[in-house]
Amino acid sequence: MTSISAPTPEAVSPAVKDKVIIITGAASGIGFATARLFASLGAQVVIADLDEDTGTQAAREIGHNCAFIKCDVTFWQEQLDLFRVTQSKYGKIDVVVCNAGIDPEIVSAGPQVGFNFLADEVDEEMGGLLKRPSTVVLDVNVSGVIYGIKLAVHYMSKAGGGRIIVIGSAASYVAVPEQSIYCASKHAVLGLVRATSNRAEMKENNISVSMVAPWLTATPMTNGIDPKLNVLASTSVDVGWAVAFMATMPLKEVNGKSIWVQGQSYTEVEDSISECYSQLIR
Repeated sequence: MTSISAPTPEAVSPAVKDKVIIITGAASGIGFATARLFASLGAQVVIADLDEDTGTQAAREIGHNCAFIKCDVTFWQEQLDLFRVTQSKYGKIDVVVCNAGIDPEIVSAGPQVGFNFLADEVDEEMGGLLKRPSTVVLDVNVSGVIYGIKLAVHYMSKAGGGRIIVIGSAASYVAVPEQSIYCASKHAVLGLVRATSNRAEMKENNISVSMVAPWLTATPMTNGIDPKLNVLASTSVDVGWAVAFMATMPLKEVNGKSIWVQGQSYTEVEDSISECYSQLIR
């Protein structure tokens, strides 16, 4: 595995100045920190989020002409409008950060299937039959990313290329038993990044797709985790710098790669995993 040094503002600023960057789920947490970082370095940032009030306030707080567009990433039409409006207003889309994600399982492994898909919760409207587990985590964390990648490639392929960065998770690699569906969703986007990065359309159109995999990160989504746990948590800004690395380094060096973020430690993991696969495939 390869340790990586976070880029400096002096290195990132010239590379992102005047670039148009869409970040989903950016009203708070990792998305907000990443948007503020890019905007402070000269990029034109468009933040998208379902929460209109918080998103509007976030754009105002970020400043630097940051724009907000309300968007529910689970709806194709809303993502279509997000990209169409951004392209129409700024004339290009250089970087897309697919960050929007949810993890209701992190709140509690309680008796409702919204938080524990194995819970024996019944559906009273169906005569007391076992209730169907919710798929909302997959709708946001997987379908939302599929939509974002498809739209990014559509616009970037007409403009000479671009960068797509997916916010995965340490749960893309390790099992977190109480967050089974969240783990499934983050494993899914890892597979999506791996496979898509090798498609001919990406190479032919000078587009990279990569992933950032944060370990436990201090965000509003993780407030339910026991603070007594002895783990090295990252800040949202730590993760933002990993995104900046993926957005600015030479395309061949980042396409199909994944950076594990733990505190201010950054490690590229996909090359080592690929070596393991090469020994299995005969």
